[in-house]
Amino acid sequence: IGEIAILIDVPRTATIRAETKLTALAITKDLFFRMISEFPDMAVEIMRELAHRLEATTAQLREANNG
Repeated sequence: IGEIAILIDVPRTATIRAETKLTALAITKDLFFRMISEFPDMAVEIMRELAHRLEATTAQLREANNG
């Protein structure tokens, strides 16, 4: 939660609520960028996820405009 905010310096666009007890890990912007530098496969997976989200949003907009 918050990867968009880290990438483009905007407020988070999502909030979550856990249904069960959990442990969360807060990752600072600096750590996030260090991790994607050290683990390029992680960066690729993040890009893939963001591309899937963009495609889904584009499809929804296309449907709304045609509907």
